[in-house]
Amino acid sequence: FSLTTETLNNALAWPVRQVMDHQLTPRSVTARVLIPSLEARLALPRLIDDPENPKPRERLHRIQTTYVNALSNSLNSLAQFGTEVTLTVRTVPLTPTHKLYLLNGDEALIGYYQVVKNEEAAFEGEQLALYDVLGLTAKLFRSTRGPQARDEQESSFVEESQQFFDSLWTTIAVPFG
Repeated sequence: FSLTTETLNNALAWPVRQVMDHQLTPRSVTARVLIPSLEARLALPRLIDDPENPKPRERLHRIQTTYVNALSNSLNSLAQFGTEVTLTVRTVPLTPTHKLYLLNGDEALIGYYQVVKNEEAAFEGEQLALYDVLGLTAKLFRSTRGPQARDEQESSFVEESQQFFDSLWTTIAVPFG
């Protein structure tokens, strides 16, 4: 669950390269991705002086589309190396306050978006003054479950995070696009 999938794209660049170099040989890769719906009235991003203006949401939608397409291209390129790839992207009518990555049901990475003023956001040849979020530089906090977990609370966090994601996925999430 994230705003644009930019961090996920960056994180997967190295493992994808390792597959291409035959250093990793996964049989399959399955990714379920949740991002905010642009049909919803999101709290962020928004113009500082005109919160109702649709331009920041249009800009976000273009950014989302760019990164979702990049993720799809990157993962689908693994098929030529014998990896079965399944990527499903859905949207939810929520403004994320954090990014959450769940890995194989055993690991959770969470990072919090910081709200910032961005007075130089480029969109269609103009500069927009926005309240926006910083996500690419967000610190990710790792939790695991099973024998690697520090304690019961850490395991519970991973389980609850998975339940949170699944609750969105199976109820209000709709296909991206």
